[in-house]
Amino acid sequence: MPLLVLFHGSGQDGTSLVKRWRKLAEKDGILLAGPDAADRAGWAMPTDGPEFVGDIVANLESRFPVDPTRVYLFGHSAGAMFVLKMAALESQFFAAAVVHAGAFRTPSEKSILLHASRKIPVLLLVGTKDPFFSLTAVRDTKQALQDRGFPVELVEILGHDHDYAPVSDEINRMAWQFLSTRHLDTERRYKKYVFHLVAE
Repeated sequence: MPLLVLFHGSGQDGTSLVKRWRKLAEKDGILLAGPDAADRAGWAMPTDGPEFVGDIVANLESRFPVDPTRVYLFGHSAGAMFVLKMAALESQFFAAAVVHAGAFRTPSEKSILLHASRKIPVLLLVGTKDPFFSLTAVRDTKQALQDRGFPVELVEILGHDHDYAPVSDEINRMAWQFLSTRHLDTERRYKKYVFHLVAE
């Protein structure tokens, strides 16, 4: 089975995404994992990953027949920003990633792409009326990925704002259409990192 790991937005939880994906997952045989961030305000490293996410995948693989070449990432808002980071850090572990309503906001955030050992495919989805992530920011994120050789696609959804729930069926359909055709074509590898926390 393909496995899709879902990352929720600020103030939400994993269940809020899982319930939106359940119908499609049951239809297409997708295993879903919807973890909660340690702080519901947002996702942070190293508390929420990569190790935490790697442990989730390992746990599910010990209990279900997961296809190791088809483990995917999907994130909304704060979760989308986290997915951009996870995709770069564990590019040889996850097959592909979809980001809804999220983007890199600073040059330092973009620098995480330098850690990617593989050019992981990424789909960016954003509403033309998103008040939190402008088209300029998302287009700039696409360009940053493109400049570094990542296969990246951008879909700008006319009239859509930041709210995932009302259009989740359409978002999920586009996301899965992109993800379902991607798989790892090299040996899967999980990369361990040592994080140095700096006191303020």
